Amino acid sequence: MRSVIGSVFFAAVSVFVFPRFCLAANPTWCRTAELSVRPLRAGASAGTIIQMFAISNRTSTSCFLGGFPSLQALDSNKKPLPHAVFHRVTGILPQEPQPQIRARFLLEPGREMWFELISSDEAPYRGDIEDRSSCHNIDRLLIFPPHNKNAMIVNYSGRVCDLLRYTPLFLPVPGW
Repeated sequence: MRSVIGSVFFAAVSVFVFPRFCLAANPTWCRTAELSVRPLRAGASAGTIIQMFAISNRTSTSCFLGGFPSLQALDSNKKPLPHAVFHRVTGILPQEPQPQIRARFLLEPGREMWFELISSDEAPYRGDIEDRSSCHNIDRLLIFPPHNKNAMIVNYSGRVCDLLRYTPLFLPVPGW
């Protein structure tokens, strides 16, 4: 009996002290207006660029988020770059620690999920000839969260060549 009373007291205090973390009765998919996006750290080596992005729940209720976002590259005139092709991948290297990938996660208020954009700043070779036709100067990215038709805009300046690959959303890995 004592442990039940202690648990009820702890639960009541927790709800009172941390009301913004209460779970919505019927969580739905996160809407674009409820989210924010920001670039995280970037790394580059041997012509490969990896840029991580965080998508955060900026509301006071939990919602679902997961899977792959949709991406669209824009030039400096805010026009879509139709030849900047994005491909979905699960990671850049087979030995890389694989993040937990699921169709959806319950994203609590203030929490975030990440994804990686993997590109190259070097033109590929077609035989012995450098093919610069696949290189584009990107000024911004439109990021459409899963199950949304509205995009978030993030500044992303740089030259990218060949394919742009990106990962599904995953929960942050401690120590990354």
